[in-house]
Amino acid sequence: IAVMPPEWREAAGILMHPILGVHATHIRAKYLDDKLHSTTFWAHVVGEQAGGKSTLIGYLSDKLMATIRQQDELGRQQEREYAEALRKAKNSDKQPEDPRPVIREVSFVISIAALLKRLSQAQGQHLISITHEVDTINKTNSSGTWSQKTDLYRNAYDNEIYGQDYLSEKNKSKIVMPLC
Repeated sequence: IAVMPPEWREAAGILMHPILGVHATHIRAKYLDDKLHSTTFWAHVVGEQAGGKSTLIGYLSDKLMATIRQQDELGRQQEREYAEALRKAKNSDKQPEDPRPVIREVSFVISIAALLKRLSQAQGQHLISITHEVDTINKTNSSGTWSQKTDLYRNAYDNEIYGQDYLSEKNKSKIVMPLC
């Protein structure tokens, strides 16, 4: 933070909270309801157009998320290899085993099924989404099933369960407890 312009320091402190919360994923503290709560944060930085917000977000996320991004890339590579192995074994009796990698940084543009998959494979760790534009969030909050994301956000802050349950074999059924 010392190397950035002084006017960015307060915003940097705010923006670092969600990223540091992801790194401190197993820390819990008792809250007013006497339940253990996780380090769950949501941060917005509002400023003038072309004021350097994206540069600041990019700088902080590149510096503070480097280790998690490297681990995520290994997980994504495992998923690509698994998909290729599935394709090759399409008509075979012996199917490859799903590696179930932990991938912690997810896009705001993600289906609920994909998000629940990521959460169920996260081994109790936080996931994070980072975007430079609030419009990205607005668009995903107003489309399809994602328009119900407020339930997910509220449950995350309350450390409550979240999921979906279907009777179809084609749809994903997942319950994540607690959502963190």
